[in-house]
Amino acid sequence: MNSAIATTTSRVGILASLSWSRLGLASALPAAFSISSFSSSSSSSPPASVQARLFEVLFRDDGSVLKDEAFGFSTRSLDLAADELGLSRAVAGAIRPAELVHEFNRLKLVELKERLAGLGEPATMHEGLVRGVGERLAILEGYRATWAGAMAALADVHELQPTLDHVEKLTSAVLRYAGDLPAVDMSWYSKRLLLGGILGAAEVQLASGDGEVEEIVDWADRSLRKVLV
Repeated sequence: MNSAIATTTSRVGILASLSWSRLGLASALPAAFSISSFSSSSSSSPPASVQARLFEVLFRDDGSVLKDEAFGFSTRSLDLAADELGLSRAVAGAIRPAELVHEFNRLKLVELKERLAGLGEPATMHEGLVRGVGERLAILEGYRATWAGAMAALADVHELQPTLDHVEKLTSAVLRYAGDLPAVDMSWYSKRLLLGGILGAAEVQLASGDGEVEEIVDWADRSLRKVLV
């Protein structure tokens, strides 16, 4: 890894850590407390059909373009897709790179649920939570070279609401798989907060190149034992 990439990764790691801390807290709140004022919708966005065509190009071949460090979750990838489709790059330029990340997270959440279902019912809640973290990291492993850029794209305050939505759905999916159903008291939200923080820290470690996936899962296992028993 050259010095420029290392510097960028370090900066992104710090931003992501702060962002996930904030997201972990916010994800513990009921949906009624959603931060709608930070909506990232824009009247200048291209038609949904055009965006769908661009995304179809970028997500084919198991997202090979998004895994490429020269492109990743960036405007360069969107320009590449526009060129292939014979569209103006101005059209692609109206799409924020963060929208690529949001679509990725939406698709990969479906994959995560399928992976967990294929593993069968866990023996304990802890086992289910560790499996959830492990499968999320396994999904991201192929994008390790570009995931720091993806996290950086989400650092803007205008991406807060859709990112919170993802964190809520991700932590809820893992908790449900682990056998912990929504409760009328605050325990469901406190568990979601703690799990969200661990998942976020695990993704930062992955993006920064800090350890193999198995080592990060071991760290998550130990962390979960300390805070969720």
